[in-house]
Amino acid sequence: MRPLAFVDLETTGLDPERHDIIELAIILVDGETLEEQATLSLKVKPERIEQADPEALALNGYRPEEWEDALNLKAALERAAPM
Repeated sequence: MRPLAFVDLETTGLDPERHDIIELAIILVDGETLEEQATLSLKVKPERIEQADPEALALNGYRPEEWEDALNLKAALERAAPM
């Protein structure tokens, strides 16, 4: 059986026209045993932080200083793709 991937995204709100992905996490497990095979967790630099929903930022624990070294979305997706 092929592996399964569980993907979690954190965003700056619910409207994809205005809000950004700010975190991407993936857990890859064996399709039969569900044993963890690999994990990845990446912070993604928001492009439209001024349009973010303050409640979403609070819920996600967003603090600008923790995102200073974050990847842009394209780079984050490129790192995640091989999983």
